[in-house]
Amino acid sequence: MTSSFGVGNYAAGSVKLEKRFSHGIQFLTSYVWSHALADGNTPLSGDTAILNQTNYTASYTSASWDVRHSMTTAFTWELPFGRGRHFGSSMNKAADAFVGGWQFNGILTMRTGDAFTMSGTSCHGVWSKCMPDYASGFAGNGNAAPSGGRTPNEWFNTANYVVAYSNQAAGVATGGDVGLQTLTGPPTKTLDFSIFKRFNLTERFNVQFRAEAINMTNFAVLSNPDASLGDSKTYGGNGNFGVITSSVASTERHLQFSLRLVF
Repeated sequence: MTSSFGVGNYAAGSVKLEKRFSHGIQFLTSYVWSHALADGNTPLSGDTAILNQTNYTASYTSASWDVRHSMTTAFTWELPFGRGRHFGSSMNKAADAFVGGWQFNGILTMRTGDAFTMSGTSCHGVWSKCMPDYASGFAGNGNAAPSGGRTPNEWFNTANYVVAYSNQAAGVATGGDVGLQTLTGPPTKTLDFSIFKRFNLTERFNVQFRAEAINMTNFAVLSNPDASLGDSKTYGGNGNFGVITSSVASTERHLQFSLRLVF
């Protein structure tokens, strides 16, 4: 027996630019804008919670899989050099073994980070999720970058938040006013690149050499920052509040080489 409850929504728009393979070149570029929303009872909704058991819509917010902007470009380029190509079509086999049969391929991925929730320390009353309050007088966007720009040492302006009970009168119940899934994590920018080289052995057989680089530029795919206000030194923590302390596992640059017999 299963039960389902809660709600989720996904809205998106996309554009695509494509060049089909001709003259040794093809590419496909796509861009997607989207917004995913959910309450705390939908799969993959993230660090949400039912804030009000009598009003589930109070927990309706950006889902953890909300990636607002995403662009991907893939391309293939067969270099026009060598026997049967535009340049050097009649070159001898020895020269063609070095110059001909080269192919470049790549996939460029760029997307914004996902949404996540900040945690408070101690809240008055009983709450399914304890969040901080915005600092007294703060009227901006709590997801805004610090004045000097985002860095791994301060991904968001940590001065904008206070412990939920610190600016509340004693005995006043509060779960914090920052809200669910209000912060956005680091972006992803990776380039996967490969070089293929074909060696013609006979009319039927050829060998293909492949050199492939995953995340060739070794862009650091960072994890979300520490979003627990209790880790702020102001409140006796370890000082990691707002700090990115790790990268996503297995996203560093990987190189691989292979030979493939084609017949």
